[in-house]
Amino acid sequence: MYEEIGETIDQAYLEALDTVLFEEKRDKKIKIVFTPLHGASAEIGLEVLKRHQFDVIVVEEQMLHDPDFSTVKSPNPENKEAFALALKYGEKHNADLLIATDPDGDRLGIAVKHEGNYQFLTGNQTGAVMIDYVIRKHKEKGTLPKQGMVYNTIVTSDFGAKIARTHGLDVVSTLTGFKFIGEQAKLIEKTNQEFVFGYEESYGYVVKDFVRDKDAFQAVLLISEIANELAQNDHTVYDQLLSLYDEYGYYLEDLVNIGLEGASGEAKIKEIIDFFRAEKPNDFSEKKLVRFEDYLAQKAYVDDQVEEIVLPKSNVLKFIFDDDSWFVCRPSGTEPKLKIYIGVIGDSLKDAKAKNEQFKNEIMKLVEQI
Repeated sequence: MYEEIGETIDQAYLEALDTVLFEEKRDKKIKIVFTPLHGASAEIGLEVLKRHQFDVIVVEEQMLHDPDFSTVKSPNPENKEAFALALKYGEKHNADLLIATDPDGDRLGIAVKHEGNYQFLTGNQTGAVMIDYVIRKHKEKGTLPKQGMVYNTIVTSDFGAKIARTHGLDVVSTLTGFKFIGEQAKLIEKTNQEFVFGYEESYGYVVKDFVRDKDAFQAVLLISEIANELAQNDHTVYDQLLSLYDEYGYYLEDLVNIGLEGASGEAKIKEIIDFFRAEKPNDFSEKKLVRFEDYLAQKAYVDDQVEEIVLPKSNVLKFIFDDDSWFVCRPSGTEPKLKIYIGVIGDSLKDAKAKNEQFKNEIMKLVEQI
């Protein structure tokens, strides 16, 4: 009835993972705490790090396969609470980097020791740091494709896209869901375009497209190498993030989940999205709407022009304003929720946080009136 995947497949995969690294022989200067959060990364995640001589300490309690996830409130590396035990291990061993993968081993969350405290990075921030590193390394080695492609989703920050485009790469945004990024990798197989990086805001990354889905092990290796290279000059991944902010702008994102259960909840979600589709808030939070994207109609409206959106139909709306801020309304595909994604850019982190909060509050005021 089924065939068990064995050692042969593991070895082929591990050898493919070796190609993710750019500086494999560099001395290892960092200490890593790793947790699979009771999930599928326990064996190969540890083997991947040890295979490349990283100094790794595992969260022993969470190396056990436990379908109840008994040591965490939620086994989701997007949540800081999932790092509670990893933080204790990090402080005990003075670790430089904390790594958590989700239970099915396809997403990655990190915390970086910076000036004595652990700083958590979002998926958007980690993705931007990774994109910058991958591009710089390709340039150093003369291997950056002439038609290099970076893929993200319509709810991903513009931060990584700005970095990629500055270096001459093309960026394509897909609908939410990594299957759409995998699809794009397939489409360019026999063209002059080459896959360079793919990621989404929800902590999923792929560096080499021998996997056509988000792959935590590729991300584990790449972020470990980045942290290790930065440590050679006494810098951290958080230092690098701040440096990229200084260079490209202070991008900040947020996500509001509005729980609406049952048939009445489903109707309310539709009502809210229909309201935004009809009203198209044009003068919003002191911003002027410059582009409206309706993924159900598969059309984008810019001034008096209408553009076709060549993506599958989905009941999703995106509003883009004249200061490059944006928000997206999207029903969750797995839970009874309306998701509202928000992105702003500021002159400083403080400015970006203030803009984000104002923007979010005004959106929620509108939602509450519906």
